[in-house]
Amino acid sequence: MKPSALRAFLRGEPCRNVFEWAEQEASHSGRDVDDLLRQELKGYYDRRLDFETRAGGGEHFHYCALNMGGMGAPRYGRYCVVDRRTVEDTAPDPVWVAEDSLTGSRFRDASGALLWDRLAEWVAPCRLAPELVALKLAGEPVEESPLQDRVCSDADYVEGLSVKPLAAADVSEIRSEEDDDLQARALGAAVFGAGPSEQLDLALHEEVRSLAADLGIRWASQ
Repeated sequence: MKPSALRAFLRGEPCRNVFEWAEQEASHSGRDVDDLLRQELKGYYDRRLDFETRAGGGEHFHYCALNMGGMGAPRYGRYCVVDRRTVEDTAPDPVWVAEDSLTGSRFRDASGALLWDRLAEWVAPCRLAPELVALKLAGEPVEESPLQDRVCSDADYVEGLSVKPLAAADVSEIRSEEDDDLQARALGAAVFGAGPSEQLDLALHEEVRSLAADLGIRWASQ
């Protein structure tokens, strides 16, 4: 999650997917929901609507990624929020897809069109995530990088689709990069000074850490 989104989430705001966000924003601003979706999804608008309409059966997904440790995919936000729930707690959520449902080359043709019969070969129910990972990695070149990075990184991951969103009570820990350590950054700001942007970012980071502590959520620096 991004810092501002994580702060709102820890304050008790529900975790919204892009469709729920667009509906809420439209109710506040009076703008058209479809215009907001086009603004947010940009070049992926048609792909996302096509996928959600056919795969969701009238419901929209909340997206996550399978994680075996580490920071996961930081390009989606600098904090990795870890779901504590077990398969028994969430079944039939999540359904796992071998790679990003918008860009996965395993189930799209050269034009980018989704091949639904091929997608079906790379989808697994929640209990079969380990088998899906094994099949996926078996078809890829052997790498020296840690297994956790091969399973989930900025470049690639196993995507999870859930109908039920994550709640703050479901979080086991929050991970941040080691160089995002609050004490070290605060000391640097005190010694060397900090501009307005760094001051605001430090204040936001401190607030997020404090909210997590109040909820009993463990914080881990990677």
